[in-house]
Order: sequence, then structure tokens, then C-alpha cells
Amino acid sequence: MKDFVREFLFGDAGITRDGAGVRSEIVMDLRTEGWIGIPHGGISMGAIADLFESLHETRNARGLPYPVTMNIRMGGSRLRTGETVHVAVAPEGEGAKGIVSVRGSEMPYLEADITRGFGPETSEAQPCLPSSFDRLEGALSALPFYRNCFVCGIDRSHPGLKRKFQLFEAARQNRVVVSCAGFDAADMDTVHRFERGGRVHPVALMALVDETMGWAGFMNYASGAVTVRLSATLHREIILGEKFVVFGRGERVRGTGSRMLFWASGGIAVVGQGGAFETVVTASSQFLGVPALTEQMRTELIPQELTRRAFAIAESGLP
Repeated sequence: MKDFVREFLFGDAGITRDGAGVRSEIVMDLRTEGWIGIPHGGISMGAIADLFESLHETRNARGLPYPVTMNIRMGGSRLRTGETVHVAVAPEGEGAKGIVSVRGSEMPYLEADITRGFGPETSEAQPCLPSSFDRLEGALSALPFYRNCFVCGIDRSHPGLKRKFQLFEAARQNRVVVSCAGFDAADMDTVHRFERGGRVHPVALMALVDETMGWAGFMNYASGAVTVRLSATLHREIILGEKFVVFGRGERVRGTGSRMLFWASGGIAVVGQGGAFETVVTASSQFLGVPALTEQMRTELIPQELTRRAFAIAESGLP
């Protein structure tokens, strides 16, 4: 039986196993795009998680050995759409070390330390969601989206997550952005298509968490940005059919323009009986502001009326 996620990520490269671990390659074509011309970081994060899972396939038929924490560092080399990356995961004790490197570059694009258990930065979710989903639902306003982004693209010729992002309580400090999944039957062809064994695959979860925290940073600090560091703890699997909310909150900022760094926290909460939230992923991240990406958002996000409104809200909180 075909494995859709592995075929989507690695194509004909397949997976090679040897005494050093597991490895493969990804052609970062348009199906992997995030920012225009730039592959989505969640693709590489999900590929690392996939190869780590493959280390446990013979002894653990249920996927990742939960809870598991991924500490990710990015930006050692630039990556553009059309380039090919080499992905490798090597076991280290009960965890592993992952590296994504761009063909022809000496510096890795991404490095990941994967450990069993909870990480100190991601052991608890920040209290940024209300007590139940019904209290969240009535306080959301729509944000714009891209055409081809792996996460939010609405006009893709390749499979994607097709998520909409929404701002929670625009007037509050440390603004929160959310994205929902599993509430619509159409999600079986988007988020839930990225599954294995009846569980939502980490490539979808990591990409969603990364982008939601990035959106939260923008709505607080009015800057497009690239991920520098991301730490995420996956507490348990998410089963197909479970409804869940991805959330992100801006935490703090330092500097301006191309010297801006901002921090965000976030995670994923499954919606249970009565609308109560169960946190199943907790995360924190650091982003580097990129003025050119801010301008890309201003001109390329659609529809324009939502883009203008998002910028107005984000810029209203600036000093």
C-alpha cells in the first residue's frame, strides 16, 4: 500500500537505512512552497519527524514514541524553491539528531535534537485560549492567505493543508492567532490527507504550529519573518476525526527592521466533550524579521481587504 506522506515528501528518493541511521532527499519544488520562492520550514521539520519515526517502525507500530520533543535550529544556509535537500536522522540514545542540508552548501539548513519526554521550554501551554471552544468561536476575525503556500494556499495544484487563520480578540495584548481543523468534512482532502495509520502526520502539525506562531508574531510586531529556532513537544498523537485548534501568541520583541527578533509560543489543543480543550502539542519559537517578506505580505496576500485590515491591526500596537 502506498504511503502518501512519504511519497509527497521524498518522491522517488525513498528512504535509505544503514548503520548510521536513515536518510533521504527532497526536491523543494512548488508543492513545498511557503513564502513565495521559499520552501515552507514545516516540510523539513516534518521530514525529520518522519525519518525519526522510521527508526522505530520495527518496534513501535504506532508511530512516534510519545511524548517527544524536537528542538530545531534553522538558517545555517539559504534555501530556495527548486533546490534539493539531503535529510538525515541518526540515533542518539533514545533520541536522535537530524540534519537537513542544501545540496552544494557546507552549512546545514536545519538541525534538530530529538529527545523522549517533555522539553523545559515546552512542558506547558501558555494560557491563551478560553476555557472552551464555544467561547473562542465567537471572538475570531479572518486573516488573509496566500495562493500556493503549503499551509494556507487556496489555489494549489498540489496537495496542501488549506488552512485559514483567524485573530482572537484583536484588542488584547499579546495577540493570539488560531487555525482550526477537523470541523469540516473537506479536511479529509487537506489536513487529514497527511496521515499515517489513522493519525495526523507530524509534517502537518509542525507546519501548522510554525506558521501559526509566525502569524501571531506578525499580528503583534507587524513584521514578516523566518523561523530561527522552534521547540515543540508532541504529547500524543492526533487521531483522524478529532477536532483541534492550533494557536500561537506573540511574546516579546527586540530590535526593528532586519535586526528584529521576536518570540512566540503556541501549540495544538484537541476539542473534547463540551468543547473543553486538551493540549496535545506545546511549542515556543524565535523569528528573524525580514522587511522584504513584510512587503511580500502586503502585496501578495489575498483578499486585499483582509490584508489591509491585518496590517492596520498589527501596526496599531507598534510604539
